[in-house]
This record gives sequence, structure tokens and C-alpha cells, in this order.
Amino acid sequence: MSGNSKNKCATFQELIDARLDGELAESEAGPLDAHIASCAACAEEYKLALRLRAELQALPGLRCPDTVTERVFAEVAPPAPARMKGFFAGLFATPAGRLRFAAAAAAVVILEED
Repeated sequence: MSGNSKNKCATFQELIDARLDGELAESEAGPLDAHIASCAACAEEYKLALRLRAELQALPGLRCPDTVTERVFAEVAPPAPARMKGFFAGLFATPAGRLRFAAAAAAVVILEED
């Protein structure tokens, strides 16, 4: 496979998850589908993503114990209002905002481990 083909495949492979999530515009989905149909390596990546998605969806749902939830909320408790202004004050103002922040922080930690 030439360097140009690898770059083209890498570009298409970055779109596979978005395609499976239904997040691609038709102008992007059509070329991706055509490429997958003509490229064995990308077709294999697509099949792998489909299989992984199916296996993850088949996992049993787990409930987070209340004690864990309480500890997470305690860790992301809102700082003193006098120190926080504007966007950040609103971010921590509600439990949902604190939970979104905690989820984003967890995602960053997971991504940094790769």
C-alpha cells in the first residue's frame, strides 16, 4: 500500500465511528461507504467496529453504587461562588453540570492512558 493510500485509508477510518453513530452527512457517508466497498483493509476495520459495537451493547448494564456517585459529586463540588464567574460558575452550579465535568475529566484520563 502506498503512502498516499495509507493516508486516504486513515482519513476514512477516522470516519467509521461517526458513520456507525449516524453522525455523518450523506456527502461524507457516501464516499466512506464506497471506499469500504473497494478497500479490504477498511472493510475489515468497519467489520471490526461493528463487531466491537455489538459486543459492547451485549454487555449487561451496571448500576453505579450510590456511595460512588456521592464520592464523585463530593470531589467536583462547586467552589466558593465568589471565586467562580461566568461559564465556569454555571458549569458547577448543578449536579448535572458537575457530573458532566466529572465524565469529561474521566474521558481525558482514559484518552491520556492510550
